[in-house]
Amino acid sequence: MVRHASAVWYKLKEVIFNLSSDQLLISEALNCLKSAIMYTDSSDKDLFINLILLDEDIVNKIRSVSSVEKSVLSSLEDLAQLHALGSVISILAESSTYFCTRVLQEHFAHLVDIVGTKADYESRQLNDCNGSSSAPVNYGALYLSVQLLSSCREVALVSYKDCSSVKLAKESWWLILEKKLEQLIHLLRSFSRSMQPMFRQEYVSCAGKLTS
Repeated sequence: MVRHASAVWYKLKEVIFNLSSDQLLISEALNCLKSAIMYTDSSDKDLFINLILLDEDIVNKIRSVSSVEKSVLSSLEDLAQLHALGSVISILAESSTYFCTRVLQEHFAHLVDIVGTKADYESRQLNDCNGSSSAPVNYGALYLSVQLLSSCREVALVSYKDCSSVKLAKESWWLILEKKLEQLIHLLRSFSRSMQPMFRQEYVSCAGKLTS
């Protein structure tokens, strides 16, 4: 498997991030990625996850999401690319406790901080009370943060019997999540109160077009 890992990943990536690809084909490519991860030997897991996490295109896409404070609704193409990126990192994170830890170590804290720090949250609350405008929200970083949060849930459900050992480990997805969870919860509460109903409807409509 390792001998062909690079070729497999590059072919799958080409399909997953190709805007002209059929949705069924993209779905099959994502399933193939899941299978490839599943059949990777434990001795080769670092090589395989590094192949994806350190892939130049993946790094650039996450950097782009991180550096641009704008709505993901700027175009349907942006939303499709973000959805594809979220699918890839979610598949990685959901694969095992080890993979979840690696993905969160690489991206989670940074993404949550981009969405907003405690000071940003408090400022947003103050602006909402005063009726003034708040700083723009990076919805791309928010989406990826929530995707990773969902991946943690999936890993927890599968490995709940080993929950104690996960919590006691020096490095684990649980410890990374625990440090940022309160911050993310506050931000999500803030956004749910401040988002305009019209914007919510626009987002749902756009997301529906993408998945239909």
